Amino acid sequence: MIGKSLETNVFNNLGDELVFFEGHSDLGVKGWFSGWKLDIRGRKSYHPFSFFENEEDMRKEYERVISGETDGYL
Repeated sequence: MIGKSLETNVFNNLGDELVFFEGHSDLGVKGWFSGWKLDIRGRKSYHPFSFFENEEDMRKEYERVISGETDGYL
């Protein structure tokens, strides 16, 4: 992760929180993502599953999740 994450208070059945963040993919691509914030033995890590073209698109989807319009599973 590069920047600060936007937390949603939306959790999966394992207790991982859905977050939106700026970071790098497994392939080293820098961008904006949504994904799960994992807490493994006290270490936080981020598992991205959605990529956004720009920060504005990421923030729009974040607002849709916060408003309840979508559950964030793109």
